[in-house]
Amino acid sequence: MRCNWLRGSVIFLLMPLACQRVVYLPQTQEMRGYVSYSDGRPLTGGAVEFRNLRDPTIRAVAEIQRDGSFDLNTLAADRKLQGIPPGRYEVIISPPLETSQTISPYKLPQPVEIAQNQNEVRLVIEGFPSNSGGPPGRP
Repeated sequence: MRCNWLRGSVIFLLMPLACQRVVYLPQTQEMRGYVSYSDGRPLTGGAVEFRNLRDPTIRAVAEIQRDGSFDLNTLAADRKLQGIPPGRYEVIISPPLETSQTISPYKLPQPVEIAQNQNEVRLVIEGFPSNSGGPPGRP
């Protein structure tokens, strides 16, 4: 009888260890970027999202400032980490909120490679697709 009580106590004490989940947090590096139109004018607002092609749970996001610049933060395991891990990314640029009803987000045609120790990226877009089916627009 005493043995059964001891065995039950050990199982009860070890249960929390079995229920804990292991959280993977990727190693990030600071990343600053700049978005401009092909004619060199900066995109003056909106957002940018980098989606990791190997691990879809890793996304880096930033708000685009009035001068076209942005600082990426990675969202992983319900946490926000400064910077971005090296890797290949699909990049989506969203227009400023005031134009988002008439203009769709722009997906870069090719993935962007972020190298180890790289700390800056420049993105160039032609314009945003129009929701009305017309030519690409610029906010």
